[in-house]
Amino acid sequence: MLDEEHKRLLLRLAKSAIIDAVSKRAIEAPRDVPGALQQIGASFVTITKNGELRGHAGTISPHRALYLDVMENARRAAFDDCEFKQLSANELREITIEISVLSTAQERHARSTYDLLDMLRAERPGVILRHGYHQATLLPAAWNDTSGAEGFLSHLCAKAGLPARAWEDKTIGKNITYSTYTVESMKE
Repeated sequence: MLDEEHKRLLLRLAKSAIIDAVSKRAIEAPRDVPGALQQIGASFVTITKNGELRGHAGTISPHRALYLDVMENARRAAFDDCEFKQLSANELREITIEISVLSTAQERHARSTYDLLDMLRAERPGVILRHGYHQATLLPAAWNDTSGAEGFLSHLCAKAGLPARAWEDKTIGKNITYSTYTVESMKE
């Protein structure tokens, strides 16, 4: 669990990474980073403008220091999200940054589709779906934008490039693996 000082620092680092990238400057990592933020971690950075999604990027498998992961995902959310044009300097005052730090994902096994749905309804976790080369994740906040566990799984399948109802298909569904995680969120 991150303390408030660490959360504020991560938000400042995300903002400075975006400002540096908009200004075409090299993104500089700070020198004195607390040990908790130097631990290997995974994060998602969401940028909104006037309450609307403006960019989103993240990692689901931890592979670098958390503070570096946040800085890189902030830059990617501002410039590499293919659903949006690159963030401009004029927009910097209008954006809000939210960071979600992911817990370690745990592979989940359910005896049936009904058990899977029950587990998801009860926990409302973030979910990583994998099927062959297909992979996608939805953060726990996505539960607010979907209609129940069925809608959540359908959205997740579509995001992974599978048929929306693949999770209940007897052939495809049995080869899908699910991992769940929680997040610790912070917002400007």
